[in-house]
Amino acid sequence: MIRRGPGHDAETAPPPERELRQEPPIESGGWFQPRRIWLLSTPMSTITLGPARMGDAPAIAHLSRDLIEADLPWSWTPRRVAGLMRQRESAAVIARDQNRLAGFILAQYGDESAHIALLGIANEYRRQGIGRRLVQWVEETAMVAGLFLVRLEVRAGKREARHFYARLGYRETDRVDGYYSGLEDAIKMSRDLRALSTSK
Repeated sequence: MIRRGPGHDAETAPPPERELRQEPPIESGGWFQPRRIWLLSTPMSTITLGPARMGDAPAIAHLSRDLIEADLPWSWTPRRVAGLMRQRESAAVIARDQNRLAGFILAQYGDESAHIALLGIANEYRRQGIGRRLVQWVEETAMVAGLFLVRLEVRAGKREARHFYARLGYRETDRVDGYYSGLEDAIKMSRDLRALSTSK
């Protein structure tokens, strides 16, 4: 059975996964889009992780509005999501259950660090390891590009989200007052990937 439950993307006992070396067409402009697909298999479903296409931007934006920005002004609109996807140094990766969007991650890569802009997992697909694997995708891409610091912001009131990232090795570094439309503070978090790179 697929284990489904409420809450943020807290990870417990993720299912086995295997990587397929395929090269799907990529329509977005991100130079950092790695050409690979991961499969997360469960007894009842197979979740496919791979680069997003421009046609996925509206679904990503609506999932962000419903899950992440439900009580905030909608900032990650389809236009904004598509704009990030067109950037050369960006990555947009989605998790799909057949034709249904299960989750996504948006990231940007700078000169010294990578930045996770947005991570969302649909309620019925949480606690299956999807969020962890999406973050891992961004981290591995960063290391390939020679970047060993990943940064992000999370809503201060989302304690499950903060705990999720902490379990992945991210530490809280700062607090920004009113970061989210003046309505809620942000907690800045980061992870140093150098120890991870030397262990591989």
